[in-house]
Amino acid sequence: SKLVQIIPSYMPIFVLSFHDYWKRHKDDSLLVELMPKFQKLIDYLISNITENGLELPGWQFLDWCTGWDNGVPPGNCGVSLFGVLALNSAAEILQNQEIAQKAKDLLDLIVEKYYVPEKQLFADDLQHQFFSEHVQSLAIIAGLTDVKLDTPNLTPCSIYFSYYYLVACSMTKQDNLLNQRL
Repeated sequence: SKLVQIIPSYMPIFVLSFHDYWKRHKDDSLLVELMPKFQKLIDYLISNITENGLELPGWQFLDWCTGWDNGVPPGNCGVSLFGVLALNSAAEILQNQEIAQKAKDLLDLIVEKYYVPEKQLFADDLQHQFFSEHVQSLAIIAGLTDVKLDTPNLTPCSIYFSYYYLVACSMTKQDNLLNQRL
């Protein structure tokens, strides 16, 4: 593209990828080289936590779904849940309890703002009008268990986001849902 494209959802995804690499290559020189930038990224993510979750500037791409304009969901819950996962991963890498607490605080905020208990679902938006497999999957991966992944009429994940959906199916032992997607 000739245009500058800033895709903030890739920031926490980078942290998750960094964590995956770190788990297998803890003493790798690449990790040592990237660690100062990694720390800056974590500080940046933390500095963008607001009263509504993780709010990063730029194109809020999450997945190419029917009904989502240019891959942007109708709310911020998905990116915020990615933030929780990223901060938990960073806390493990850096052995930093303050970052772990920021992740917990963000998760508590997400539950408060986006969870709809009577539906056992997390809304994509603050108004609780839109619901997707994306947010339910990320909530499950983040450790929230009172979530119904098999609810009809959730905006479905495309193949791009299916990894997270399949992980959530596996974590909740919903082999029927997992097998339907494979």
